[in-house]
Amino acid sequence: MRRLTASLLLALSLALAGLTPSAKAHPHAWIDLKSTLIFDEDGQIVAVEMYWLFDDFYTAFVLEDIEYATDGKAAALIELAGANLENLAEYGYFADFQADGERVTYGPVETYDSGMEGERLWMSFVVPLSRPVDPREERVTFAVYDPTYYIEILYVAEGEKLRLSPEDTGCTAQIQPPNPDPEVVAFAASLGPEESGGDSLGLLFAETVTVECP
Repeated sequence: MRRLTASLLLALSLALAGLTPSAKAHPHAWIDLKSTLIFDEDGQIVAVEMYWLFDDFYTAFVLEDIEYATDGKAAALIELAGANLENLAEYGYFADFQADGERVTYGPVETYDSGMEGERLWMSFVVPLSRPVDPREERVTFAVYDPTYYIEILYVAEGEKLRLSPEDTGCTAQIQPPNPDPEVVAFAASLGPEESGGDSLGLLFAETVTVECP
């Protein structure tokens, strides 16, 4: 089972204290990802909705200190999600949305939720773009990753990982897997739990979405 901690998130950073000495290589943490590109009535992309499914280690860490409600809507989990998102805003929510090679910035997240899927914690949130992007006029790419590669963020099973809303946009989205050099893989594997791979390592292991429209 995957496990998640994150040095850049408020509450997630506390989980680092729980890492065992046997943890030896990056990544040390994992998120299963789903995302939806949201279009407006003019066919422009205006927001990205993301669903993060945290690993069992971080889930257990959180539930140790939170009285969890069985209906999956514990106020404490919602509060934690809000705190994490406030911190993630500084890092662009780990989401790199680009139009014609230029990064598009985001507005503040106002819609979010959190709960449990089986034994694992999830968080969903909608990230509004700072401007609408027409994928027929601009080349759109999108990637979600921790720049330091402390956290590995990957899409989940085929058929569930990426959606367009509404579905009848006429566009398609393809996910391109990463292809890091063997030397980069070896470097990442050599990093200990207290070492950083720098602020560009994660991009080399990121899955990239490319949007194409007729």
